[in-house]
Parts: sequence; structure tokens; C-alpha cells
Amino acid sequence: MSQPLPHGFGLPAFLFLGLACLPLDSVGAQDAADWNDKGVVSLEAEDFLAATHAFARAVELDPGVGVYAVNLSRSFQRLARHQEKKEQLFLALDTWARAGRANPDEGRPQQGQAQLLLRLGQRKTAEDLATQVVTLFPDRVASVLLLARLLKLRGDFAGGVALLETTLERHPEETRLQKRLTALRKEQLGVAGFLRDSSAHFDFLYDPGRVGIAQAMPGLINLFEQACLDVHARLGLPLPEHLLVIVLDPASYRAVGDSWSAGRYDGRIRLPVGNFSQERERLAEVARHEFAHATLDRLGVSIPSWFHEGIAQLAEGASVEDARSILAECNPASLADLDGDWTQWTNKERVSRAYATSLSFCAWLGRKAGPSIYNLLFEKMPRGGFSIALQETFSVGLEELAEEHLVFLQRR
Repeated sequence: MSQPLPHGFGLPAFLFLGLACLPLDSVGAQDAADWNDKGVVSLEAEDFLAATHAFARAVELDPGVGVYAVNLSRSFQRLARHQEKKEQLFLALDTWARAGRANPDEGRPQQGQAQLLLRLGQRKTAEDLATQVVTLFPDRVASVLLLARLLKLRGDFAGGVALLETTLERHPEETRLQKRLTALRKEQLGVAGFLRDSSAHFDFLYDPGRVGIAQAMPGLINLFEQACLDVHARLGLPLPEHLLVIVLDPASYRAVGDSWSAGRYDGRIRLPVGNFSQERERLAEVARHEFAHATLDRLGVSIPSWFHEGIAQLAEGASVEDARSILAECNPASLADLDGDWTQWTNKERVSRAYATSLSFCAWLGRKAGPSIYNLLFEKMPRGGFSIALQETFSVGLEELAEEHLVFLQRR
């Protein structure tokens, strides 16, 4: 007989499978219950494929028992999360869809699918799916927060604020809603009165009261579109769905905490613009650099900081020879020491060495295997993660590649 799973089952709280004792009215029902119990045992052992097979058999034998379909959906959800952890993202996307087809389960499969679509840069589809979940299950706070994030990423601050306010009225105890609402209101205030212009791949928010910025917008739009095409042609990074670019005067840019960077990507691109005619070349470099960060982020996998920065510098057009001249005066940094958030570093020599090492190494990868190697590497990443993609592309691991790069520098 099917029994409720105990709280010591070891599953996330929302996946406790509350299985009621089921009447056995026929041989088919008995078989279905047995298959359901086998699914529970397999799920406890984290044998997700066996669990989904068992629950599917239970549904097939006795489709009138709703708990079997819920269990099937939740076993697919567990499998999808497992695949995401292994960075098998395309497989996980299909598994989330199968979970939703098995049973809607109060929007959980659709939310998981929307989160993964966001991770993969498919923001429009993610927003559409999150909107469906919130419409059907308006009190599902996690889905509301996800939708509010998606609205923020495309610059719909008013929509995000309204959504959070409405949900918070029903759930005043939810501190997550209040925290997100406070932050979003602050962002909304920061772009109050801004206008929006759009191009093929970008949406721009800017203050029309800043005459220099307003006059620069046509040239800035062309500059970003050209940067997008240049980086795609050179490195094979995929063309994105629309990216939001928030254009700020330098003082406003520094006021939000970016005191030293020339641009910043945080799901949107923030760009300080002073005198456009004098800064055009620098702004083109920044556009290519930040666009590369944005497209790498949309591959959906965990990528080391040094690879992010190395590829972004290649996209920018930074001088590889200058980087290697820096490394000739000091030893290259260990790649293992270059992960993490470089914006927190205060030692300029350390930062310079890190940028030089990452640029030299990423450029050397292209020299070793040809420029098309980058595109091949990017295509492999969502199928198993960065390390596996690197191993499959070069037939050796990162440690061996790093040693080869060091030998290359020593022989120069």
C-alpha cells in the first residue's frame, strides 16, 4: 500500500510526496499502487530515471488517481534540478516541460522552466511563462519574485512595482517581497522621466534632460548594433534577445557604486556617457566588452571570472601584446586564483596582472586551435558545463592547457 513519505525523507520541503492510502479495487489498482511505491523508493535513492518510469507506469495503470500524476511530475522536477546542477541545461529544459505535462503541480514545473529559460537568455519566453504561472497561481511568491525580476531586466519598473505591491497586500508577512519592492522602487526613482529607444538587439533608457546624451543617442544606438555584429562575427557569440542599456551621465553612474569601471553588466548594461564625440572609440570598446559579458552570461553555465574577462577583452579589441608585455615583467597569475569578483580587488597590480593573464590565455586558445574554436566551445557549454566543454574541445583539461600556455610565454 502507498504510504505518506516521512519528513525525514531528505527532499526539499515542496517535494514531500504526501501519498494517501489508496483503495485497491482491482488488480490494475494494486499494480499501480505497487509501481507508485517503487517510484517512492527509487526517488529516495535519487534514481530519478527509475522513479519517473515507475510513476509513469502507475499513471498508465490507474490514471484516475491524481497523486500518481503529481508524483510523476515531481520526479521529473527532481531530475531537472539534478540535470541543472550537472549543467546539462538543454536536457533539463526538456525535463521541466515533461514535468509540466505530467501535472501542473501548482505552477512549480512552469516556474522551474521559466527560471532556466532566463538563465539561458530566453527572457521573452521566460516572462510569458512566468506571467502564466502568476495569473493561475497569484499567491505563489517565488513566481511573483521571478516575474518581477524579468520585468526589471527589460526596464518595466512600474510593472514590477505594481506586481510586488499587489502581492504584498495579500502577504504582508513576506519579507522577500518587501525587500525586492524597496530595491525596485529605488531603481524606478533613478530612471524617472527617462525615455526609451529601441534597436534590433537593444532597448535604451536615457534622460532626455541631459542634452549631450539625448543628442548622442542615434550614434550610440548605431555603435551598439555594430558592436553586437562585430563580436558575433569575431568570436561566434550568439546574437541576443533585446538587452537593456541604461545610459547615465558619469556622476549618476558613479553614484550607483561604479566608481572605477567604464561600464557594467548586471543583467542590464549600465553605461556612463559624457562627451560622446570625444569618447566614441572608447564607448565602442566598452560596448563590445559588456556585450560579450552579457552573451556569455546567457549561455547559462558557471564560467570562471578569468574566462569572462579574457573573452570580453578579446571582444573589446584589447592588445594581446601589451598584456604579454606586462606578464614578461611578472609571472602570470594562476587561473585558480583568478576566480571570484574582481571588482572587490583594490590592489591595482593584482588587477592588471589578472586582466593580462586572462587575455593572454584566451587569445592563446584561439591561436592553438583556430578562431572557430570559440564558437565550438560556446556551443558545448550548455550541454555539460565549462570544464567538460573545455575538455571535449581541446582533448585535455584546464590544468594541462594552463601549463602549455605558461611554456608558450616562457619561450617568447
